[in-house]
Amino acid sequence: MNPRCRYSEQEIIKRISSWCLKNTTASLSTEIEADTLFFEVDERWEHRLILWREINPFVKEHIGVSDLYPDELNARLTIRQLAKQLTSTPLETEQPPHSDHFPENKIKDPTLFILGVPRSGTTLFRTLLTGHPLLNAPPELHLLGYNTMKARERKIVDAGPMWKLYGLAQTLAEQLNMSIGEAFIYVSNLTYRDIPIHKLYQLIHSTSSKPILIDKTPSYIRNINIIASAERIFEEPKYIHLVRHPCAVTDSMMRLKEADVLFQNLDTFHDMENMWLERNRTAIAFLETIPGKRKFLIRYEDLIQNTEQKMHELCNFIGINFSEAMLTPYSGNRLIDGIGDPNLKTRNNVDHTLVDAWRARVDTRHLSDDSRELAIHFGYQL
Repeated sequence: MNPRCRYSEQEIIKRISSWCLKNTTASLSTEIEADTLFFEVDERWEHRLILWREINPFVKEHIGVSDLYPDELNARLTIRQLAKQLTSTPLETEQPPHSDHFPENKIKDPTLFILGVPRSGTTLFRTLLTGHPLLNAPPELHLLGYNTMKARERKIVDAGPMWKLYGLAQTLAEQLNMSIGEAFIYVSNLTYRDIPIHKLYQLIHSTSSKPILIDKTPSYIRNINIIASAERIFEEPKYIHLVRHPCAVTDSMMRLKEADVLFQNLDTFHDMENMWLERNRTAIAFLETIPGKRKFLIRYEDLIQNTEQKMHELCNFIGINFSEAMLTPYSGNRLIDGIGDPNLKTRNNVDHTLVDAWRARVDTRHLSDDSRELAIHFGYQL
């Protein structure tokens, strides 16, 4: 196998030492020794995501290595050690899912998953649910679909949307009483140790004061194998399929296209409509394999117009008593400052007028025959 770059270890040490001297916020005037730890040069670099974000462009441009990943960095790494890594053989590609990455005994702690296309109201739904004293519904965790924490970070970094790393850190900051910076360092340590994903779920359960976890991550239904992995981690998890009118979803995507990187590769109405169609089809195909007692379908429009009734029905499905706090999604600490609906922070209560606002901008006749058929299946009048 060819080395990752053409430079010698000594040349890389020289280049990285020079980069450190130019980019540290500390006042240094002498050459930095090869066995110096990165965090000794700059305290900020104790957090490896910060170090990776700053040094990775330099490594790509001036050393010629394009596959440096955050999990190759840690607070105890020296300049010499990084140089040695960069002259080593290329990293192995991620292996396909293997049974070793699933727990021998499935997690028995009660866990639910919200299956919903982006812009279907999943963030508002989460904030309603997390008001209940027994329900822990954190921001998007992005855990399913990866074998281990290293695989998770590499996949997310390769794809580009680094914001996907925020929800887990935000959740642990809240549950472990940390600052968000401390939580990122904590997650970095878990990643460096390459903790299996199921142990992260165990950690979230064990550190929460609420016994029932609800994972709201819309990307889980981009591929049926992702959401199906929940069946191999948990003992009888439950699923809530949240749907919304396809025109409402596509209208919302179109209006957020410039601000949200998730939709910037979707150029047309039909691209966005197709996301609604394919992901809901994936959810339906998966849920066909799940017993009726473990799945629940709810329409966003019904949730908004009959919130209390739907919350009562949902509590019956979960097996808990209804709580009035579920009707006030904007009161208390519900972790709405991170990822999710960017409009959520601008509201004070559930806005019933928004349910049909899309009708002034979108004509249902633009929908494809397949989308129309699925919308009718969900009970929408077209």
